[in-house]
Amino acid sequence: MGCKLFKGSLLSAVVLFAVACSNDDNGAGMPDLPVSDQLHTEVSGTTITNTGKIVVGLSDDDFIYSRVTSVLKTKGWQPRLVTDCAAMNDIPYLEDKNEVDPTRSVENVTLVNKGTIEIHTKKILELYKEKTYDPEAEEDDDSRPIEYLRMFGLCSTGKNCTVINEGTIEIYFDHDPNTPIWVYCFAMAGGQGSQIINKGTIRFRGNGSRRTRIRGIAITGAGATAINEGTMDIDVDMAEDSRMITCGEDKCTIINEGVMKGYVPGTLFGMTHYGTNTILNRGSINLTSKPIPQGQFSVLEDAINVVCAFYNVYNQNRKSIPPMVNAGTVTIRIEGSETTADSFQGYGMFFDLIGGNRVTAGMINDGIIHLSQSGPKHFDMGEAGFQCRDYATDFACKVKLGHWKTELRDFSKTRDLFVAKGLDLDFTDSYIDLVKPTDYQDDTTYGVAPEDLIYEASDGKFICNYSGYDRLYFRAADPENVTINWDKDKKTVSLYAK
Repeated sequence: MGCKLFKGSLLSAVVLFAVACSNDDNGAGMPDLPVSDQLHTEVSGTTITNTGKIVVGLSDDDFIYSRVTSVLKTKGWQPRLVTDCAAMNDIPYLEDKNEVDPTRSVENVTLVNKGTIEIHTKKILELYKEKTYDPEAEEDDDSRPIEYLRMFGLCSTGKNCTVINEGTIEIYFDHDPNTPIWVYCFAMAGGQGSQIINKGTIRFRGNGSRRTRIRGIAITGAGATAINEGTMDIDVDMAEDSRMITCGEDKCTIINEGVMKGYVPGTLFGMTHYGTNTILNRGSINLTSKPIPQGQFSVLEDAINVVCAFYNVYNQNRKSIPPMVNAGTVTIRIEGSETTADSFQGYGMFFDLIGGNRVTAGMINDGIIHLSQSGPKHFDMGEAGFQCRDYATDFACKVKLGHWKTELRDFSKTRDLFVAKGLDLDFTDSYIDLVKPTDYQDDTTYGVAPEDLIYEASDGKFICNYSGYDRLYFRAADPENVTINWDKDKKTVSLYAK
């Protein structure tokens, strides 16, 4: 049998098999079932479609399985278990061990959700919390072999698969907010060469915890494509790390053409990549970092206290980094409080140097980036930010500016265009298109020298260099209605209406 259904009566299983495993993914002539069970296949080339409602995390007989991984512990590399639970997936399964079979693979599978998937975290944590690693324990405990718990909406692990959400995926973090255990939740995931597309609605809700991690779409293999054409929405009380689309692999394409909304404490990213990938926003990304709840505490390191729409990491393995491109609207906000870390940062695009890599990255902004903050503290915020970790002080984020659209303002005072904590910026043959603000008085002159455009925010701790400024060009973003007065010698510009 190509597909398996977990839970439910024999009668419901017979009917669901016809709906879920038909190669006709339109489900023509099939009834819309109000409730269905977890859907799973081990056979390559299979199509699974959910047209009803799958609820995971409320039953005692959910399909929960493990996979073996290696984790670096105090005793060296140790074999550990990762415990997973998915509404829909394609995994080679060892039933006698209740584990994923590492000797087999499932390929060319199509997973489609046209109904509703609802996931709850509380029960799986209660079932496994005594066997799951406690990162706050003083030493490793061999009696707790599970490294962390993961829950998925649609999870594809094989090559060249297709994962599509046309319905609704709702994930509720209803577990104990004081738990120290890592709890990961993914709405969608796909592996090498896969297509992962959200055309529907993805929502994350609930209290969460300090070690909650949120992933809208995760790419787990090279050469994959992830596209959001629908809505991805996070509104959770507490989390350590939240990402709408994340990719740790190479030669992938990441595109947002829909809506991304985030309102959560902790690290919050729109789109991230660690390889030679294409990353593009043509939609809307609206992210707000809010304070952690009273009585809770953050487990973040200072270096990653950040909210940003684009996240780009330099590491030793990267040989080239294509430019990140914003052609849509980005809104970044920090709602600060006394408990918000002083090191918190907010950026449209963020470049993070975590190793001595001198490869050059690129950045292009043809859209609009809005920044705002509130609270008793001031936080570094910029349309683009660049950061070196402490162990990379002799290096800098090497960046080539393509073209950048921004509102004209006194950059030397706002300090929110390019924020440098380790930067080597190449302006050569680049353009900055200046938008005339609604409250701008015509002919008001502002400086655009490199020292105005770049705010050196590390107090000299890291490198801050630039080159090619003599070949940087300033233009009016709306030349049909606005004229620019650019004094190249004085390095000033002003705008006025035609």
